[in-house]
Amino acid sequence: MSATGAVDVALDAHYYDGGLRVRRLGADAAGWTPAPPERFAGFRDEVPLAGDDLAVEIARLLIDGHPLWWIAIYARAADKKFGDRGNEAGVGVWVRDGDIGEPRMLLDGLRQLTAKLIGDGVDQADAVARSFLGSDYLPRYVGIPAPMPPQLSGWRRAAGPGPTTALYVIDARVDGAEWDLIAEQIGRMTLLPGPTPDHSRAVILVRAGGSAAAPSSTVRPLPSGFATEVLALLPAALAEVARDDATLRAKVGEGAATAKALEASLAQAQAAAAEQDAAIADLRREVAALQEERRSLQQQIDGDDTLARLQSIDKGLKQIETLVRRSEPARREPSSLRDDAAEDDRRSYRTVAAPEAYRSAGRSRSGSEPYQRFLMPVGAVAGIVVTALLLFAVYRWWHPGSSSVPAAVQTAPSESRAIDVQTPNADDSATFGRRDLDDLTGNRVVEYRDAPSSIGQRDDASARGNGGDRPSQGDRYPPSDRP
Repeated sequence: MSATGAVDVALDAHYYDGGLRVRRLGADAAGWTPAPPERFAGFRDEVPLAGDDLAVEIARLLIDGHPLWWIAIYARAADKKFGDRGNEAGVGVWVRDGDIGEPRMLLDGLRQLTAKLIGDGVDQADAVARSFLGSDYLPRYVGIPAPMPPQLSGWRRAAGPGPTTALYVIDARVDGAEWDLIAEQIGRMTLLPGPTPDHSRAVILVRAGGSAAAPSSTVRPLPSGFATEVLALLPAALAEVARDDATLRAKVGEGAATAKALEASLAQAQAAAAEQDAAIADLRREVAALQEERRSLQQQIDGDDTLARLQSIDKGLKQIETLVRRSEPARREPSSLRDDAAEDDRRSYRTVAAPEAYRSAGRSRSGSEPYQRFLMPVGAVAGIVVTALLLFAVYRWWHPGSSSVPAAVQTAPSESRAIDVQTPNADDSATFGRRDLDDLTGNRVVEYRDAPSSIGQRDDASARGNGGDRPSQGDRYPPSDRP
């Protein structure tokens, strides 16, 4: 197979050598595989050949979706094995996806190949076919078909074997004009409709001078006047072309309107894109400004020591709270008041339980973390104040010289040194007993007191038990041993 643009061509030789043989000529140079089936082409003795008569076969086919031409020239030939049995031999060309552009030159080349095949054999014909397939010959005779209106679409193409055949005859002339008529027949089959809608193949008998062979009644003379026939169809073809042109122009107009609409849509899209680009640019500027503001704030935060000061204050508050917690055990059981358990319980209730209840009440009333954080420093300060007052009371107790101590408090060494609270009136007849007190939290605090008479009796008994020489509080220690 040889490719000429998008057109494929190939040469086949039909001859008899112990039977019909078909050989692809120049296969290694221009092979076409697979070849069209043999039943689609070939001379079938539709017209008798005698002497120097020739038969020209022209067929339009459709194989595997490809349009094809098959054009071949046959002459009488003997079987290489069985001798002359009225057989024929010839060479034909396959043209796929193309049309014949130079039919007369093509016919001359096929005539020479057929003469070589019959005179010198298939091998010599194969050597000549290689040259004929070259770029200087066959590829120039075919070309890509041009689009034509339906009136100039030519004979139909047969999609199967056994196409309907039209038989023609023409006498050979001295000037060789018969080949011009056969070339016109190829043009007629390319452009004009066939004798019937089913015709797709023609066999032309070229009768040599002096031949006695007479065609049958089905064989008609090869018509002439191809140009006249084409001119007769041109008005209808041109009208069809005009209609097609009008349809095409309408489609072009619709396409132009669609293109304008698309251009308008494109312009709108471009405007919207420009607005979006502007909005994006504004957003980017805002983002840049926010980032710059964030960097500025971060620099201010890095240079400000407010956070460090707040952390220092919080640390100090935690330290105060730790000190208060550590001082609570000492305030619950002072070492100077451990001898009198009952008095210690009452004092612990007054000095410790009440603030603790106050704190508990504060926690219960708060119910939230911010209120507790507010009470923590207040409780810490109150604890420090209470602790200071307690220490001051102990100090005054151990250093009585700085102020007078009531006689009721001056007890024997074996007695408890608990501090009792008395009213200014030391009269024994005064009423002493339970007194209800309210602490800071609103809880009732019950305080029990002994009457002065009982305290004096207990002191007298102690004095009598000690021989009546119990020293006074101020004389318990020598002056040199006082703390």
